[in-house]
Amino acid sequence: MSHVEILQDPLRLQALAATRAGLLTACMKGLFQAAGLAHPETGDEVKRAFEFKTDDAPSLILSVLRHASQLAIAHCESYQEISFSLITDKQAIGVFIGRPLLPASAGAAATCPPIPSVLGIDGEIAKGEDGLWRATIALGASA
Repeated sequence: MSHVEILQDPLRLQALAATRAGLLTACMKGLFQAAGLAHPETGDEVKRAFEFKTDDAPSLILSVLRHASQLAIAHCESYQEISFSLITDKQAIGVFIGRPLLPASAGAAATCPPIPSVLGIDGEIAKGEDGLWRATIALGASA
């Protein structure tokens, strides 16, 4: 179970999920939702590997989101799932799973849609009394 909501003025996303992995996935989906990018229905599925080890949970979330954004811009892709082989509060190993944003026929001259920059964590990452993890991510102008 996960949920994400996009808030305006200032731009941020609020995510909640039952697990750490679910929270990271919800945050990533929220990032693409904030950019107004619908997940493509067609095109070959792509997988982009990542591995991060950080000092704390907020840094881990920010690292994963920023990397997803960088990869999406570099390859003109949208990611809607994350498959984790390891997830802790300080380390994540996995792959982003998505599809190209533009059809292959668009060519190299096509411009990828912008994605908001990931500024930081707004508040704390916390597990509530209901057992759900919550995070608010501050977003800025498109990267």
